[in-house]
Amino acid sequence: MYQIEHYLSRDGRDLFAEWLASLADRRARAFTLARVGRMEAGAFGGDKRKQKADIENAVDYWNDWQERNRK
Repeated sequence: MYQIEHYLSRDGRDLFAEWLASLADRRARAFTLARVGRMEAGAFGGDKRKQKADIENAVDYWNDWQERNRK
């Protein structure tokens, strides 16, 4: 089992929660939450068409997190 942690921007905003709350389509919101639940259970998968951009964003977020959590 995995634990999902929300990324917080430098100003403390939970970008995922903000984006999720902005979805007008309740079905899309429910689908997204179900997908996150599957990831918590270890069922990973993705869309190859966006993989490169997703990896680049993840690297940027990871670098930012590491920079802010150095002691």
